[in-house]
Amino acid sequence: MLRITLCFLLSLTFPLTSQSIEIKGTQVIPHVPAKEVKFRRPHAFHGGARVEVFLFNPSSNSLSLNELKVDNNPLNHYVEQGDWAWEDSPHRWEPADQILPAGALTTIRWNQLSKLEPKKHTLSVGDKVATFQLSKPNITIESATFLGPEDSIYATQLYLHLKNNADQEVKVQTLKLWIPKSNKTPHFLFPSALPKSLQSYPKSGNIPQGDVGCIIAQFESLPLSYCAIEVVIQHKGKPVHLWSHLRIKKESFDIGGGWVHSNDIEGGTLRNEKFLQTLKSIHVNAGMHGHVGGYTDSKGPQSLYEKYPVKMTTKCLPLDQYDRDEFLPRIHAVEFLGEPQYRAKTKGAMPPKVLEAFRPYRKSRIATSVTLSEAN
Repeated sequence: MLRITLCFLLSLTFPLTSQSIEIKGTQVIPHVPAKEVKFRRPHAFHGGARVEVFLFNPSSNSLSLNELKVDNNPLNHYVEQGDWAWEDSPHRWEPADQILPAGALTTIRWNQLSKLEPKKHTLSVGDKVATFQLSKPNITIESATFLGPEDSIYATQLYLHLKNNADQEVKVQTLKLWIPKSNKTPHFLFPSALPKSLQSYPKSGNIPQGDVGCIIAQFESLPLSYCAIEVVIQHKGKPVHLWSHLRIKKESFDIGGGWVHSNDIEGGTLRNEKFLQTLKSIHVNAGMHGHVGGYTDSKGPQSLYEKYPVKMTTKCLPLDQYDRDEFLPRIHAVEFLGEPQYRAKTKGAMPPKVLEAFRPYRKSRIATSVTLSEAN
């Protein structure tokens, strides 16, 4: 606090504004052409990567992010120049989401097409500047999977696989999740309770050079929201922080039947018990359909849905109809864009349009998906 005493002995108090921002870490996922995929034409991999920068507000005051820049340029500059495929930064968010609260973390993301340069970069917010570097990591989070009880849509476990390509053995120390206080503020992440238990494989927590290790973290029920994962490992006696940003969604193995609903037959296919019996006999439990009155809202142990469950995969709009406790267990995911990866020049969507199409769902509890099928 700055205290100024005036000559007539009246004391006025003004809060000091912090001039600092902090980058907690980065995640760099290099573009790697899969050897198993046969490309139609020579592929254009130029050493780029998908990048996440974890920005923290260490001050006691909120921080406006609407002037955020990387290397003195707004992030959309790099998309317009063709250096990046897309970016997800505060200027695309709602105005209320551009004010980062004190003690909160947020994630700035982009997909870089140009080669990663081994140099210091700057991230600035007005006159506040922090530096970071982007390089191919040698210790990585290879996968993150949320699991939970069979009869619940909420996850209670997190399985992490870590790859050690460093020059010597590393040791797992701690794991922390950063979670929003509400689904209405998905960009503002705060440290949550530590896991109830943490298991490592190997049990010692040591991951040999060139090997993979696993962490299993046990939590109380986790919210259906976004999170940042922070893992601390020890390398050469020093802590190294690994980061990842993703949506918390309990994994389930669903088998889709495509467009399973039609009103071409009397009553509709999903109200026809013989048709539902056929789907169940071939283990289909998801389809490209939305709410079907008399089926998806049926209740009771002898209802059609309880006897023959086929989860919804649709646009899930309006959200207040689908994002309800009784409907969430009956939804596979949001899906309405088809196969954007190879239909971009026709009926599909380029990456920035996919990002914008899914933006309304960030403040919901419903996961989104795209179809990645073989080009025809």
